[in-house]
Amino acid sequence: MPGDLLSKYGASDATLTTTNLQSLASSASWVIGWCSAQIDNTTILADDYIVGGEFQVNTGVAPTTGTVILVLAFAAYRINAGTPIWPTTRILGATSGGAAYAGTEAGFTIVDTEQRDSPVFKRLAAIVVDANTSRGYAWSASLRDAFG
Repeated sequence: MPGDLLSKYGASDATLTTTNLQSLASSASWVIGWCSAQIDNTTILADDYIVGGEFQVNTGVAPTTGTVILVLAFAAYRINAGTPIWPTTRILGATSGGAAYAGTEAGFTIVDTEQRDSPVFKRLAAIVVDANTSRGYAWSASLRDAFG
């Protein structure tokens, strides 16, 4: 072979804001959570993004051992005149019970577990916690690996 094709990762291109993530309530079915702002790759045209972070669990009350922090990702399914069209998390035709992603950081509700487990959402991490307060749980994932 004349040479190897290698992925190269540059410096951090974006820092995702995490306002209000620290006060997020738990959801036994992982359908109520928080959503970051979008990662826009229309200028950089990166082959992959490594996303990650660290969650610090409750500092005052011990979390329940064996509970899980679930990290999901989803992508726009098409671009319309330069605007990404995001999947809605509402039941078709409903006016409530979920929300259309607006590309900004906010609380986020997926309508049910069937939609959460659909091919739209890709699991990036499932972090099992223990009963220690203030423990940090780090994670990272490749978006290219998640979406293929």
